Amino acid sequence: MNYRTLFCPVKFALIFILAWSWTACEKEQSSRREEMEAILHPDSQIELSLDTTITPEWFRGWNYELAPGDKQVAYYRHRIDPEAIIADDEVTYLLLFEFDPNQTEFALRDSALWRANCLFNALCFCGTRGYYRISKGEITGMQLDDQSWAIDFDIRYDQFQFHDSTYVEERYQGGEIFKVPQ
Repeated sequence: MNYRTLFCPVKFALIFILAWSWTACEKEQSSRREEMEAILHPDSQIELSLDTTITPEWFRGWNYELAPGDKQVAYYRHRIDPEAIIADDEVTYLLLFEFDPNQTEFALRDSALWRANCLFNALCFCGTRGYYRISKGEITGMQLDDQSWAIDFDIRYDQFQFHDSTYVEERYQGGEIFKVPQ
């Protein structure tokens, strides 16, 4: 019996198994990257303006500036890059609103979100600009100490669909510990 002919199928099987396991490991490893920021701006308020360079839409096209004031502004940024090797697949979600700092907990629902100057944006390579002014959903917060709040949010906004020029209600939810920067 020739040992070379016996070991040839074994070598082939071993090479196949090693190659398969190597590619399986490659698929399990993800290059997904995420960054999150949850900041409180004390003694501030949100000043709103409409972006006049785009077609006016009731909820879309708002801009803001932080100004000195008697409120506390919560700013949330969540950036997701699903695949580092793919260009233009990133999305950054931004949420900000103001609330009365002279309380230990709060709940903003529906029209109270509008009065709290609640803004939301999903920044991507999708052709839209400006912030959504939010008037649907709920944001709740509980003060943990003088410098931090636990805040949960569950908001709704109307996303414009370019393919058929309609709006679809979308939902964004989450929660985080918001802190005053040191």
